[in-house]
Amino acid sequence: SIDPEPLSTASLAQVHRATLKDDYNEQSSSSMTTDVDNRRGREVVLKVQHRGVASLMLQDMENLRVILELLAKTDPDLDFSNVISEYNQEVRKELDFRMEADNMQQVSDLLRKNNVHVIIPKTIPGMITKRVLVMDFCKGFPVKDTKSMDEYDVNRELLLERICKAWAIQMHVGGLFNADPHGANILVSTSDDNDDDASVPVLLDFGLTKRLDPPIKLAFARLMHASYEGDVDALIQSFNEMGLKMNRHDPMEDMAAMRRGFGDTVPQKRVREIQKEKSANYKSRVKAQRAEAGLSKGQKLRNPVEAWPSELVFFGRVTNMLRGLCSQLDISYPYLKTMAEAAKETIKASVPLDEHADGLVHHSANTVSTNLQR
Repeated sequence: SIDPEPLSTASLAQVHRATLKDDYNEQSSSSMTTDVDNRRGREVVLKVQHRGVASLMLQDMENLRVILELLAKTDPDLDFSNVISEYNQEVRKELDFRMEADNMQQVSDLLRKNNVHVIIPKTIPGMITKRVLVMDFCKGFPVKDTKSMDEYDVNRELLLERICKAWAIQMHVGGLFNADPHGANILVSTSDDNDDDASVPVLLDFGLTKRLDPPIKLAFARLMHASYEGDVDALIQSFNEMGLKMNRHDPMEDMAAMRRGFGDTVPQKRVREIQKEKSANYKSRVKAQRAEAGLSKGQKLRNPVEAWPSELVFFGRVTNMLRGLCSQLDISYPYLKTMAEAAKETIKASVPLDEHADGLVHHSANTVSTNLQR
């Protein structure tokens, strides 16, 4: 049976709750929690793509590309061709629900392997097509529903730790990540199978999922780890590896910008205060840069970024959404530390085994070869 009233409706598809016939109610072999009632059949949700939406979305993207090309001709600083190209490429994949099902399984396997305690719904074999996707129904409430969080005694710090770690592993270990982690795509599970753990996130909607090639994955991992450790040389190396080119040489300011952008999140109650402080600091930096460049009133300060990788579009999107979620839940969360811990594993894996250190002290330190050592 299918509930004719949708659970939710978006621009691409709508989702209906449904119940499978008894012969579909087979045992699920997955690390993901599902809510199965053997007496009534397996409870699922049915994601159905709107008729004709694919051609409309592709036409909209083409129209936007033409508009932005015209805009870029009036002002080179308004050249967003990288952004539209990246979105165009990924939106086409989002229109095929078979790819989404593959993404869900791969990310689920990745997070299970890395011991991240989250729930990703299990898809139903034989019920996946280009425009229809059937998956287990997972009970829960939206992650921004703070009233329900208090009612269920959710540990917000633990919840956010699991969410941020899930994306750290996706981006910096797997190189495959959900690029749309907004509030409607994350639930807090209320399943009876959670062993009284009220802080388990449910991750939904893997249509917009970005894959990073190994070299660019390593570059972003190095970026996060260098920013956390304050390693300026490694930061510059990461810029070079990913194709991020600056119009100025000021690595200390680049490091400061990274730590500002990826550092601990600001609780909602302090946002206004911190924003005022950041605004004042920004104006002070701009004033100093204008003076250094010898600009007069009315002259524009040169954009410090000359070129940047297209992958930065979704990397930045995820960063802003996750950090925003932490702030909205009124938590100061060590975002950069979580990303750096996952990134470290990728950096270590990139070093050939024969180049790994076999101890904390180089063996030559035990050799007496100079008068000073004697």
